[in-house]
Amino acid sequence: MMNHNTKPCRDPADMKCCRLCPRECGADRTKGRYGVCRADAQVVVARAALHAWEEPVISGRNGSGAVFFSGCSLGCVYCQNYAISGTDLSSTAGKSVSVQKLAEIFLRLQDLKKANNINLVTAAHFIPQVAEALEIARKRGLHIPVIYNSLPFLIPLQTTLHRSIQRYRRSRLFLHPSIT
Repeated sequence: MMNHNTKPCRDPADMKCCRLCPRECGADRTKGRYGVCRADAQVVVARAALHAWEEPVISGRNGSGAVFFSGCSLGCVYCQNYAISGTDLSSTAGKSVSVQKLAEIFLRLQDLKKANNINLVTAAHFIPQVAEALEIARKRGLHIPVIYNSLPFLIPLQTTLHRSIQRYRRSRLFLHPSIT
């Protein structure tokens, strides 16, 4: 159930009046309402594992530590990840995880799986929680680069992304120079 809130939002990263993606639906995701992204405030991860099939510079020797987030605001019919991004999250599109658990996932990919990086796949609608999880993981030893793997449509998110990261004391999120 989407709630298109018409009141202005002060902080685009505020899940009570969501403006995380360019669709700016204004859903109050803190009350279990879904935004256009088909997500409420609870992070849903569809898969977290080594991914050896990214571009070689990203995969490296050991593979990229890809974390695929469920939901997306685009709804592209040609999406290669449609099973996780284009479905209603009340189905079996992934597993709900806390911010603390997400931080543990990042550390497991680094320490146990020996990932070359953390690869955040379609994380735009969870950026505040991801930034917080990265800060927790960084304090616990996360030192590998973090890749924000998303779509050009979401580039306007950069302002929100930067604000969220500043809010959580500059997590180690590395962006391609074209969006910084």
